[in-house]
Amino acid sequence: MNGADRRMETRDPNESGSSPSASENYDRIGPKRYSYEELATVTGHFSHNNLIGRGGFGHVFKASLDGETRAIKRLDYPGVESEGDLEREIMVVKSISHKNLVELIGYCIDGANRLLILKYFPNGSLRSKLDGKENVLDWKKRMNIAIGSARGLEYLHEHCKPKIIHLDIKPDNILLDEHFEPKILDLLIFLRVLLLTYPNHQLWEPKYQNESGSSPEKTIGPKSYSYGELARVTDNFSLNNLICRGRFDHVFKASLDGEIRAIKRLDFPDVQFEEGLEREIMVVKSISHKNLVELVGYCIHGANRLLIFKYFPNGSLRSKLHGSGDVLDWEKRMKIAVGCAKGLEYLHEHCNPKIIHLDMKPDNILLDEDFEPKITNFGLAQFFTDGATHISKSSVMGTHVYEDPLTTKLREYSDKSDVYSFGVTLLELITGRKPIDNIIDIVTWANHHIKKVLEGEYTNFVDFNLQSFDHEQMYRMVSCVNSCINQRPNSRPTMKKICLVLEGILPPEELYDHELQSRSRRAQT
Repeated sequence: MNGADRRMETRDPNESGSSPSASENYDRIGPKRYSYEELATVTGHFSHNNLIGRGGFGHVFKASLDGETRAIKRLDYPGVESEGDLEREIMVVKSISHKNLVELIGYCIDGANRLLILKYFPNGSLRSKLDGKENVLDWKKRMNIAIGSARGLEYLHEHCKPKIIHLDIKPDNILLDEHFEPKILDLLIFLRVLLLTYPNHQLWEPKYQNESGSSPEKTIGPKSYSYGELARVTDNFSLNNLICRGRFDHVFKASLDGEIRAIKRLDFPDVQFEEGLEREIMVVKSISHKNLVELVGYCIHGANRLLIFKYFPNGSLRSKLHGSGDVLDWEKRMKIAVGCAKGLEYLHEHCNPKIIHLDMKPDNILLDEDFEPKITNFGLAQFFTDGATHISKSSVMGTHVYEDPLTTKLREYSDKSDVYSFGVTLLELITGRKPIDNIIDIVTWANHHIKKVLEGEYTNFVDFNLQSFDHEQMYRMVSCVNSCINQRPNSRPTMKKICLVLEGILPPEELYDHELQSRSRRAQT
């Protein structure tokens, strides 16, 4: 079973043998809602024989649910405050995604009853392993736990917007999976601080009343819209509302639920592109990072396939580099480079399984009001299973200039395919050149100049529209380009290392293998 399959719910074997429709698959996006009676039944009516944990806010029971072993957390004190706490935990846990944080499987809100369903971890908590009488954790496992927990906190602090502080990190709140990979849980305390620090930050849509005066249920996960609703808000997909056009889709600007949204409509809904849209939904809904787009909603109606995203007024990086608007200054270009690097680093190193984008280019980088980059368009993305070194594909169709010629020829794609594409994207940021100019592609053109550029001769290489730039930062970025596009896949740096070089934490020499490292040092002398 591949990574994408693991992220999709399987069909109940007791149902009809026919395959579920696309709309049925997408209706299950987000954590699943369970009835209180269902959870009472599977826990033996919350028998303490099934109790596996007890905390300040509730008890945790082990149970078999939908054919899987789960941990069911029941809130013990469902007063007004703790009811709000649980709803916050649901909304925030579903909005973050990292391999070292717990994943929310489902929930139950039934009168005063509030429950969360989480994946069950057979190795229990770090506390139980440190204080129990079982086998002692060896040093390798302890290091793995320390690094994984640090990465989870780094994600909360540096890759979420607004940043999240946990405030209750301790061995009790670190669970261990079958490989002793740590998973941080219990978000109730940090949510209070998040709301106090960011009182105007909306974690979910406010309650409202319908015509009957009753409050509807909250929608957890991307919202499903009708085709008629999306046609109406886009004036029947009028080209007057078109904001960009891709090879396989059109994107329209519209006002939806009181917010400006970008509505992406797939143009060719055959089997191949159905797979692409399904892949994009499954990828975007399973990830969360400040430099990746957030899926707001979707529509599956017959042959019509649409995705709804937040609208970014500054458009794409492509429009800023090659359009007629204001020129991007060097500070913004550095911010965009670092942000994109962090987004790819998250996909490659902080998702489980890792995700490779396979279509990294300026068209697929959107810019928010502060010029913070958001990577979009995951229609070609692939889940990269643990232990695999590459993915063999015959149907990947990225954009020629940004594709690594070697991996394309072998049809073996990996995270290093994204590294190559990122290097080409950096070239556009530096030079302002289009990917193909006068029949010459930007990589071929750059390689005629890059040796002199690494020696500090930037004339006729750097975008002439840039009035000034930081020479040290430019050298770092050009070094990243060189290491991304001129090394074999296995020798290319990781996105983590590229981030550290762009930020000035690591020296550029760390990007190269030994052979190119020697060349780079000689170029500076």
